[in-house]
Amino acid sequence: MSQLGRISGPLLDANLNRLGVDLTFRNFGVSDDLLYLKVTNNTLGINKEPASHRLEIDVDTKTTNLIVDTQAQLGNIIAATNNFTTYTAAAITLSPSQINPLIAADHVKAGDLSFKDNVISNYQVNGSIKLDPNGTGIVDLQATTAVNADLNITGNFNINGNLTQATDIIVGDTALDTVTLAPDFTQSIVPGITLTYDLGSVTERWGTVYAHQNSNIGTLIYNDVTISDQMFIESALPSISTLQSNDDLRLLPATGTTVIERFQITDNILLNLDATAATLASTGIGYVRFMDNNGVVIPAGTNAERNPSAEAGDTRWNTNNPADNYLECFDGTTWEIATGPGGSISSVQNEDLGNAYILMLG
Repeated sequence: MSQLGRISGPLLDANLNRLGVDLTFRNFGVSDDLLYLKVTNNTLGINKEPASHRLEIDVDTKTTNLIVDTQAQLGNIIAATNNFTTYTAAAITLSPSQINPLIAADHVKAGDLSFKDNVISNYQVNGSIKLDPNGTGIVDLQATTAVNADLNITGNFNINGNLTQATDIIVGDTALDTVTLAPDFTQSIVPGITLTYDLGSVTERWGTVYAHQNSNIGTLIYNDVTISDQMFIESALPSISTLQSNDDLRLLPATGTTVIERFQITDNILLNLDATAATLASTGIGYVRFMDNNGVVIPAGTNAERNPSAEAGDTRWNTNNPADNYLECFDGTTWEIATGPGGSISSVQNEDLGNAYILMLG
């Protein structure tokens, strides 16, 4: 029967003085130490000899409450005062149950960021908050997002839904910024105030404008206008011309009447709308020429219908006596027969004169 170790007699002193001698507790003489008291450096090792700390336990330890006044080391993690640090340059991972992972904290600070309730803030003066996903990762906001101050975007701004205006929408801040609209407009573009805003400017103009119908426009000012490929209106000359070879330029009003200055053209009638002379003039040695093989019909009327303010050279057909119709001209003072000065005789008077000359001359 093995002898049980006993401590008795003088060894059972009030304080069990070791007098500089370490004490080891073993199951057998050659077995590992179960408890090792090293009196030279005041350490206690459980399943550990020698101990490098005041108390060193080399097996799993269970306790109801563990109170550490200054600092506790769990592996490479050091818990001291209000901080968790590591001995090595490594991360501290908090990994709750992966079935329903949850870390509950009333208020957490990380660097300059503060997480409290539903607020993430930077407690440094004028500090920023940066959301920086890796590579092609994105920041995904799953619900309605309200931006109560300015929103600055350096890259592209893509909208899959609708962009609704609450107040003003300002795109760009300098004349060098550009706006590209890829989709087609499916609604009217209406200015906020009528007859106020311009499309383009004197120095910044649109190149080509395609419109099916321009209606209710007060004033249109163009330098040059090309209508289809048929007609060209040029401001430099100015002129209206056709673009196709041998094409006619037609003015076809719905009423059949065209007014140019004070001349009115209706069908084949050219009417002077003013009570003044209609003048066909030429320059230099030019003259007025009528290209036809018929004749020119001039004004006709009686003596009473003569122009009271006639000008020298006025020519008309006198119908005062149907038997004595003749062409007459105004010489500036009197109306003269176009064949020269003198009166006119009728055919009966001409016959009488002939008979008189026969009697006298035989």
